[in-house]
Amino acid sequence: MIRTLFLFLLIATPAKAITWNEFWEPFNEQPQKSSYPKRVNVVCKKEIYYEQYIQGNSYSPGYIKRWVDVKQIPC
Repeated sequence: MIRTLFLFLLIATPAKAITWNEFWEPFNEQPQKSSYPKRVNVVCKKEIYYEQYIQGNSYSPGYIKRWVDVKQIPC
């Protein structure tokens, strides 16, 4: 068993080492241009500003509660 393993390792051809440039080459290629146009989603947003007065009592003063709501609207 050990002899066959040693013989296999002795006869096996070494693997060819690659460089980093060769490794990254498939990832750096420019993508193929498709014949279909890209679909662009155009969304317009509207910010709605709200204020609400919260009435106080004898223990705490009143205050103004403020918030902004963002709505999507057709362009």
